[in-house]
This record gives sequence, structure tokens and C-alpha cells, in this order.
Amino acid sequence: MNEPKVKLVIIQRVFSNYRKAIFDILAEKYDLTVLHSVDKSGISQINSAYSKKVKSFKYWKKETNVFLCVLPKLIRNKPGIIIHEFTPSIISLHLSFLFSRIFSRKFIIWGHGYNRRTGFAPKSSFVSMVRYWYMKHSDAILVYGQEGKKDLGQFVDTDKIFVAQNTIDTSYLIALRKGLEKYGVDAIKKELGITHKYNLVFIGRLLKEKHPEFLFELYKSFEPSLRKDIAIHIIGDGEMYKTIREGIGTNNFGDNIFIYGKIDDASINGKYLFISDLLVNPGYLGLSVNHAFCFHTPVVSFEEGINGPFHSPEIEYLIQNKTGYLAKNGNIDDMSGFIVNYIHNTGLQDLMKNEIENCITTNCCISNMEKGFADAINYCISNGKG
Repeated sequence: MNEPKVKLVIIQRVFSNYRKAIFDILAEKYDLTVLHSVDKSGISQINSAYSKKVKSFKYWKKETNVFLCVLPKLIRNKPGIIIHEFTPSIISLHLSFLFSRIFSRKFIIWGHGYNRRTGFAPKSSFVSMVRYWYMKHSDAILVYGQEGKKDLGQFVDTDKIFVAQNTIDTSYLIALRKGLEKYGVDAIKKELGITHKYNLVFIGRLLKEKHPEFLFELYKSFEPSLRKDIAIHIIGDGEMYKTIREGIGTNNFGDNIFIYGKIDDASINGKYLFISDLLVNPGYLGLSVNHAFCFHTPVVSFEEGINGPFHSPEIEYLIQNKTGYLAKNGNIDDMSGFIVNYIHNTGLQDLMKNEIENCITTNCCISNMEKGFADAINYCISNGKG
């Protein structure tokens, strides 16, 4: 007789489209319910058979300053294990933790672990103190990368810290790439109406901290003889969209820099990544790294500095001169120098594509993310009711 599935509730501020792949996998293994709200952050959001939308109230300016009305759902659902997005400004974190203690349920916090912009200083920062308290008292901690585990392991028992490599549906995207390979780059470029010899792509929300305006300076840094052969494709929407679109016209970049707005269709995004020599995101990097790697496209950005960019944990997948390149902080000439070398150096291209293939199949694949969840859940089960 089969044992009943573990009742698992995951609480997220929103149900992001890119989370569906991992939640679908977890729904096969566990009796899963995802509790979430919706917002207007620009992130693509969805629903599913196992998800339940809850009311939410915004109490301040930040996207994460919300109260999620999850308590009635938890009382009715009576989950054995709760996994909550680890953001103290989401008030439901505190009520959900209290629920877990009163009813003897296991509680797992899941996220970055700490704010990479401000750092983690539990002796001097109130927010860090709150985070530290939850790290000590939660039953397990799920972080996005190995660096997160290393950093938090200085403060709490590493046995309760698990890494769910933050990623997207790599299996689906790799299959898309293999389908495109049957046609080849030239055929896909023709389909998209692209005639430039070299192509760079930016994919992501057009936020100030991603500095899409640096792409103008990057283009101008190329030698005039090379500029006519290079196109920069910008895919995304957000607060900087109007500024970038107007900047293209003002600077007469219309023949070489193109902005398409938000494209949710993975097959279309995949085509632009497939035909591009490099993905260039001047600001902070996140899951765009994983996205690009699925199409064997190396990633270029700036190294972190005092004022940023403050890269997300996915930066650990970018190995200098192997899977991508981090130019000296704010140094456009260093960035353009690497790009020019790369597009003319077939040996470097082959090396980097091989390194990317190894990374996407063994390191930041979705099966590793699943394993992180399973390890944390099993740890909780082995240490009591769950």
C-alpha cells in the first residue's frame, strides 16, 4: 500500500511563470499547494491546478512590502511542511512561522538568504538580525547557490542548509535549442529578418539597476568599420523602456539597435538567443544567465563594485573566460574589447560553448534544483513530523 504524499505548502509573493517547471515536478512527488498573490511588478505570472491565489495588502512602497492572507488556507490545509519565500518584509512569513510552531509543522525558508546589496551583518543590522533569528529557528534553509550556503554556514549549522540551484526549465529550453540546430543560425536569422553579421542580445526587465542605457555606449565604443556589422537586440519592458526607445531614435541607432518590448513566447526568445553571439546585460545578472546558457550563448556583464551591479546568485555559473566575461566595473572599453576578441576568435567560441554545455547539463540544470528541495524536505521528515 502506497504511503500518502507529504502535504507541502509553498508560499510565494507571486507565482512567476519561470517557477512553474519546478513546481510541476514537486506536485508529482508531494501533495503540493502554492499560495500566492499577484502584483504589477512586470514579472510574468500564472496560475495552476495546485495553486491558490490569496488576497494581499500592500503596506509600503517596495514590491515585497505586502501582507498575504494565507493563515485561513494553512488552517484548512494543515500541511506537514511549509516552505516560505524568505523575505521578512512579507508579513505572512511571521504568521506562517507562528502557525508552524503552534501546530508542530516543519518550516523551511527559501531564497537568497540575505540582501547581496547590503550584505549580512546580524550584529549591527536589524534586518540581518531578523534573518538570523529565522535561520536559527527554522527547520531547514533553502538557498539559490553554493555561495549562499558558504556565507550562511558561518552563522548556522550547515547540515540544515540546502542548495536548490536557482534555475528555469532547462530541459524544455535545451530541447528548443536542439530543434533550432536542425535549421541552423542562417535560416533562423532569415526568419527573423536579421541581416547583421554579429548579434548581441539583452533580455530582461528594463530596470534602472540593469543599466540598459550602457548598450548605447557599448555600441559607440566599437570601431566605425565594425559598427555596421553589429546589431543589438533588446527584449524586455519596464521603467526604462521609453528612455531606451527614444534614445535609439535620438542617436540614430535604428539600423543597429532594436527594441522589441516584452516577449513571453520562449520559442521566440530562444531564436534571438540562438542567433546571438553573446548575451550582454550591463547591470545585475540573474536567471538570464541560465536562459542564455540553454542556447550555448555566453554572458557578458560588469564585475561587482561598491555601487553595483549586485548580481544574483546565478553569477556563480559565470566562469571568467569560460562561460562568460565580467568586464572591469563600469569599463566599457574592457567589455567591448572582449566582445571584439570573441566574435573573431573561433577557438574561444568553441571553448566557451563546451564549458557552457557542461555547466547547463551538470550544474544549473533543473534536476539539481529538484534535488535541493527533496533533500531539505527529507531532512525535515527525518527530524520529526512532516
